[in-house]
Parts: sequence; C-alpha cells; structure tokens
Amino acid sequence: MNPAADHVLGPEHAEITLVEYGSYDSPQCRRVTDSITVRDQLGHRLRYVFRHRPTPRSDLARRAAELAERAGEVGRFWHAHMILMKRSETLVEDDLRVVHDELDLGRQEPAEVDQAARRARERVADECPRERREDHVDLLHQRAPL
Repeated sequence: MNPAADHVLGPEHAEITLVEYGSYDSPQCRRVTDSITVRDQLGHRLRYVFRHRPTPRSDLARRAAELAERAGEVGRFWHAHMILMKRSETLVEDDLRVVHDELDLGRQEPAEVDQAARRARERVADECPRERREDHVDLLHQRAPL
C-alpha cells in the first residue's frame, strides 16, 4: 500500500483493507461500486483502495481513468470517481465531459494541461499490470495482524 500514490478511503490502521482494481466502463466494477455498502457498515475498521485497471482496448475507459487522476491532482478524485461510476447506466462520453466541466479542468494554462495529462497517463499506466482480463473485477482483501 502506498498512501502517496493510492486512492484511499478510511484510516491507515484499519483492520481490513479492500483493494479494488477497476475500470469505469466495466459493468462488473460498476455493480461492485453499488454493492460495497460494507464501507458504511464497517466504518473506521475498513480502508478501501481503488486502483485503475481500464478495460483493454477501451479508449473511453482509459480516458476516464486519466480524467479521475487529473481530478485527484486538485483533491477531487473520489468526487470524479463516483460520477464516472454512477452517473449513467454505462460509461458514456458525456460522463467525461460532465466531470471535466464540473472540475473546471480546462481553465489551466496549455502547458499545465499537457503536464497534468502526461502525469495522469503515466499514473494509469503504472497501475495497470501487463496481463489483464477484460470485464474482470479484482478485489484484494488484507486483514491487519491481530
């Protein structure tokens, strides 16, 4: 776990850590987002981590992940994440536009936009393992030592 790089909800010393490797255009990942009510039930006992694994060959999924990373640079990753996962039944181009416009990401200087886009691409690429399966949700559960 890398608190400086990972997107984390919950305390550092939670008993349980749940890591999701997900894609914004995957129906399975979208269902998991809806069904992870365990976060509400376990409260401070759970730390939830999201890592990008865009669906292979899906430009829309990759761009959504990169957009979420750009939102993270202005402290709004989870806000963007929830919009991208829940705004529509399936991820559509308009979801990306709404997040982009709501976060006002177009107001940066062109050089800043280019640098932010490069950092987002690198971060998404770093999180993606070399071998990926399409439409597959990976959840990793770790329990703190007793």
